[in-house]
Amino acid sequence: MHYQARCYHRLMAQTESAFHATRHDQAGQRSGSSRPTFFEHVFVVVSRIPHGRVTTYGAIARALGTPRAARSVGWALSLAPDEDALPCHRVVDRNGFLSGGWHWGHPDVMAGLLCDEGVPFLDPYRVDLAACLWLPDEESLDEPGRSIGVADGAPTARSSPG
Repeated sequence: MHYQARCYHRLMAQTESAFHATRHDQAGQRSGSSRPTFFEHVFVVVSRIPHGRVTTYGAIARALGTPRAARSVGWALSLAPDEDALPCHRVVDRNGFLSGGWHWGHPDVMAGLLCDEGVPFLDPYRVDLAACLWLPDEESLDEPGRSIGVADGAPTARSSPG
């Protein structure tokens, strides 16, 4: 019987393994190809989430052209380098739940970081996506000099999850 691999197994060629995505040489530089990894693309998108806004794992995956890679986005964020100070607390699940909250020891910490930014909540651990969802601008991903999620100088915002 032939086993059909799940979607994330088919994506591994694109996303590379965690080892390859975070591997550095002795000088601290990324070794191997000069082509950015999927994980590095995730870090770029996350670094551009505006203050007081959130996005979803799936929105990041769709913006990177891999709509079924939401779990790989989560995996990338779990391996994000500390020195980059990425606002990973601004990434929630498709329903607005703080699914990555245990990364900080308890979801209360993630909720506190978001509350400090003025992100509205529907429940203690669920943000109001209709009020604060930010979706990356897919058209700007490949254009040099343009920021992901920025069109004509203004952040792209859509009022409902896509």
